[in-house]
Amino acid sequence: MSENGKTMPLGGGKNLQVLNPTMTTLDVQWEPAEGQVTEYRVIYVPAAGGEEKMEKAPSGTTSTVLKGLTPDTLYTVSLVPVYAAGRRTENV
Repeated sequence: MSENGKTMPLGGGKNLQVLNPTMTTLDVQWEPAEGQVTEYRVIYVPAAGGEEKMEKAPSGTTSTVLKGLTPDTLYTVSLVPVYAAGRRTENV
């Protein structure tokens, strides 16, 4: 007898939230991704276009502060958990 089985996909971070805006900062919080995450990458870019930037956060971290932002600007923020052997998933 034999049977096929499929593993679950690598998980993304959950419940990404952007909180407490100031003129030049945004607090970013999330729930941890499942699996052995080596780090998180928080990618942010002005929604109207511009240079994409990235903030790294170590595994076990569930928040970071984005600094040096342009006042009165809407940003698109994405969370990318990075797994061992370069595996990653994106969660916008």
